[in-house]
Amino acid sequence: MAIFGSKRKTNDVTLKNATASATASKAPRKESTQGATIITKGMTIEGNIEGIDTITIDGTIRGDIHVTNHVIVSANGLIEGNIEAPDILCSGKISGKILCERLEVMRHATLQSSIETKHLIVHGRIEGQIESDTVVIDTDGYVTDTIQAREIEVNGTFEGNIACELLSMTESATVKGGIFVKNISNQGGKIEGSIGPYKVLIEKEPDQMQKQANETTEEEATSEAKTDESEV
Repeated sequence: MAIFGSKRKTNDVTLKNATASATASKAPRKESTQGATIITKGMTIEGNIEGIDTITIDGTIRGDIHVTNHVIVSANGLIEGNIEAPDILCSGKISGKILCERLEVMRHATLQSSIETKHLIVHGRIEGQIESDTVVIDTDGYVTDTIQAREIEVNGTFEGNIACELLSMTESATVKGGIFVKNISNQGGKIEGSIGPYKVLIEKEPDQMQKQANETTEEEATSEAKTDESEV
């Protein structure tokens, strides 16, 4: 376990301790403290962090985080930078891009981020574009900007544009803006805006599209090579 507990400015940091990998699902987390790195309250790190540790942030990080385990941002935690990790639990503040398998935003947490994930649960506040497979906005949750997902469940408040295959709204839900869906289930929620057929709202960035095209080309080349070998 690495604990940083004083005010410190540093360059890039590498976390070397190994911990169990995180899983992206709606199942309860099984947290591991073995090998965890803790950034304590009052500490500031300026620089990028990379490694295989679980990292808990109770202080401030100004830089990018790339780990292969959990990222836990406490109520006092502040991150100004991009995060890439399998599983993120945030009770503090994040400003930057987020790429993960599962993200849970706790009550009183605030994110000003563009988010790409598979499973998102919101009890707090998010301002930014969201791409996800499933999104759940809890009763206290508030999201504004754009959401592109397969399924969205709204129990709280959303303002902006939504595009999904299935939108579910409960009695406590409020959605203000443009709704572009294939199917909608409204159990008494409030809608202020327009409803239209499903369409893509968030286009892939050019570099992501090029990367996917390159991967497809490589896969096709590998497949052709295997076919040639079998024919020989």
